[in-house]
Amino acid sequence: PLQTRVQRANKANAAVYISIHANAYGTAWNDANGIETIIYEKVMGDSDTYRIAKWIHDELIRECGRRNRGIKRRGDLYVLEATKMHAVLVECGFMTNPEEGKLLLDEGYRRKCAEAICRGVCGFYGAAYKKKALALGERMQEEAACEETVEAAEPVKNEWQEKYEALNNQ
Repeated sequence: PLQTRVQRANKANAAVYISIHANAYGTAWNDANGIETIIYEKVMGDSDTYRIAKWIHDELIRECGRRNRGIKRRGDLYVLEATKMHAVLVECGFMTNPEEGKLLLDEGYRRKCAEAICRGVCGFYGAAYKKKALALGERMQEEAACEETVEAAEPVKNEWQEKYEALNNQ
């Protein structure tokens, strides 16, 4: 649920909240198309929230080559209103447009969108974007390392659980 996502972000003191969506116009196929980025209506002109939205939006347009529908302000989106940090909602295309609907189902297009969003965030913060692709062997090694870490932590977890139970039995 949206409330849970917002609560988690607020509790974590996140710097930026990015909500990624597929847009729609009506319920039938149509020609509505393009990418738009939305911020809360009360965000002032050249605020940091607007600037991060612009970085993200510009990267999405550059990377994906879709129609630029601009940066818009709305007051009726809970995730933009209730977050305590910079909050941006991106619409990466229209699921009601046959061409964009296919793109939105395509892993390559979704990856382009994700990388563009990352580059936008990095650009805003003045950090270099570093793409790291893991080969299958590296992924398997990473997963094995995670499993080893979990197994190694098990005795410690058991030790603390025993201490906790002993404390409660006193």
